[in-house]
Amino acid sequence: GQPLACLWEFDNTLFACADAINPGRLYFTRRGTETTLVNNYRDVTAASEPLMNGLNWNARSYLWTPERQGEILPSGDGYVWNELPGGRGLFSRWALTRYNSKSPFMAFLSKDGVYKSIGGVSESLTDRDLFALFPNEGNIGSTIRGIPPPNVVSAQAANLRMEFTDDYLYFDFTDTSSNRRSLIYVPDLDGWWYDAY
Repeated sequence: GQPLACLWEFDNTLFACADAINPGRLYFTRRGTETTLVNNYRDVTAASEPLMNGLNWNARSYLWTPERQGEILPSGDGYVWNELPGGRGLFSRWALTRYNSKSPFMAFLSKDGVYKSIGGVSESLTDRDLFALFPNEGNIGSTIRGIPPPNVVSAQAANLRMEFTDDYLYFDFTDTSSNRRSLIYVPDLDGWWYDAY
């Protein structure tokens, strides 16, 4: 009877995670209905590796932990989680794109930058131009071109958000100077723009 923070739909089934009591547990409804049974869950990971969030993309369902990414697959009368080789973990449960029919990829914030995936190996969107801005090699990120780094720490996780809309990927964050900022990625141009507001 506890509310769960993360909910998404795939294949006429609702999935949910972020249970404070069972952080490694994935819940699901019966296919084609919003009802569930008492045993409609799978313990995917140990409590030390909580489930972060999931989404439906390109006719598949995906689920992240802080360290790994995997796909949810049907199995008998339930579902299993299959880790994707080369998948990256999700740092903030809200820094993940949700389903959008125009989205060319899934995008998410890992502990060292923004990544994209089309269901296989995750590819960095920030290493080429913004590597120093994000946490790397033991530092929290550096100011580059006058842009303070995002404050990628656990206490700021709720302020790290991502959305794909109007053909742009928006990464909204609080920087290390406590200012709200956005980095905007334009897939067609394969480049980032900075927005201070």
